Amino acid sequence: MAQGYDFVVLSIPKIAQAEITALRFVKTGSSGAEYIDVCGANEQALGVAQGNPGETFAIGKIVDVTVMGIARVQAHDNSAAALGDVIESGAAGRAIKCATDKHMMVGVSVGNVAGAQDDILEVLLGTSRASF
Repeated sequence: MAQGYDFVVLSIPKIAQAEITALRFVKTGSSGAEYIDVCGANEQALGVAQGNPGETFAIGKIVDVTVMGIARVQAHDNSAAALGDVIESGAAGRAIKCATDKHMMVGVSVGNVAGAQDDILEVLLGTSRASF
């Protein structure tokens, strides 16, 4: 499995409100703007938790979050994401190809092709919004 690459234009440090897994989408936490939580399916993502595959961050730890640039993201199973596909957050913050134009777009696939769960997909992050 190719590991891909990151091209971070902007990252911000945030506090983990829940256990966070690296290379997955995160959202603003309910405890305030300085916190992050795991992004669920079709939720508005803040960015991608930086780190190494399999790395986790305990509650209260500082996590660098890529909010602008190209980020490596673990794929959701059956994501079938290819170059140029619009990407959204799937379950547990994994990347998945946008299923409909009514979902929350996170970015566009620009690198590795993903097909199996936890394959690494390179995503050019854009503004989270409904439709594309």
